[in-house]
Amino acid sequence: MEESFLNLTPYYEWDSVPTNWSLFKMHKHAVPYPGNAPVVVLMDMRFRIPPATEAALNASEVARMIGVISQPSLMMTEMMCDKYVLGSGWAFLGGIPSQEGSRNEKFAGMQRIRYIASAQNNRGMVLITSEVRPGLIAFARCTEVDGRHNRSVWGLVDKENETVLLSQTQLDRRPCNVCRTTGESCDPRICTTEQSFEDSRQFRMSLLERSDTAAYSTEYAVAWLGGSWTIPCDVLEPITLNTTCYLSGSNFDWALVSVLQNEISSVHPPRSSFRFVKLVRDEADRLFDAEGTTLGGKDASLWLSAAPLLPRNGEWDIASSSMEELRLDQSRSTSNTASKSCAPVPGNHTCRTCGASYSEAYELKRHW
Repeated sequence: MEESFLNLTPYYEWDSVPTNWSLFKMHKHAVPYPGNAPVVVLMDMRFRIPPATEAALNASEVARMIGVISQPSLMMTEMMCDKYVLGSGWAFLGGIPSQEGSRNEKFAGMQRIRYIASAQNNRGMVLITSEVRPGLIAFARCTEVDGRHNRSVWGLVDKENETVLLSQTQLDRRPCNVCRTTGESCDPRICTTEQSFEDSRQFRMSLLERSDTAAYSTEYAVAWLGGSWTIPCDVLEPITLNTTCYLSGSNFDWALVSVLQNEISSVHPPRSSFRFVKLVRDEADRLFDAEGTTLGGKDASLWLSAAPLLPRNGEWDIASSSMEELRLDQSRSTSNTASKSCAPVPGNHTCRTCGASYSEAYELKRHW
């Protein structure tokens, strides 16, 4: 029998804000900004995967989809309630775009993620989701067991039916000092060293008590999730995870700038996009002239909406909402079509595509 997605946390209810938020059924457009470090944190996760384990993971399509959640992420708190917090983030596929001044050649874009977190009964809980395919949500829930162990659940959810299609549970643990010193994986099947981590847990509790909100805090999350973890993989050799959390610094700044550039470009297409529109318009003008017609004989906005060469997604998702900005009156279209020269008129240097005016010719040229 399939498990309901609502059972993953006590805060999920049918058609509630936390549920719809985690399932990407509601949207709130927000971006981080420099200076709000208390609610923004960069979590840089590095995995050390044995060859046999890596081969098994690469062969699994489900593991690849869920792997989006395990990428380095910039996390931002967006809503604080009495019992939980809601947030969103950007997962950097392939790693952070730039780190310590070096470009990451494996960086392959960003994926939006969301999370709900709490500290119920003095035990941390965070559940991260991402829509990996239309109607398919990948999730990972991490719950604090004690000072050393976390219980993790990974799986896939049907967005419409709100049911868990498949899941896997594992018990992650902190490596002991002996394995950490020798550099070995703290495999629970081999290592029997008993070590208490209650001091670390007491420190986390003190951070939570000093926090302005009792539900959760960024400082608590950094102390809890940061550091080294051993992730068992059944009969395969375990994975070692090292998580470094940044609240500031160069790596944090690079990640923040990358997110801001990505969000801005999705709202305001770069100049090269407008240049592409101009090339398409010029080609259409040439065809119309060859047939004895002009583009000025029809509404330019209708032509733009019917142009088969215009991109319909990616950076031009905004094209439909920006149509009014690209609307050209009939007289301007006619005069532009009749003109056979691209040289600007002295004293009236106007962009043929967006309509911006400049006092000098070089300013118009720089605009392109």
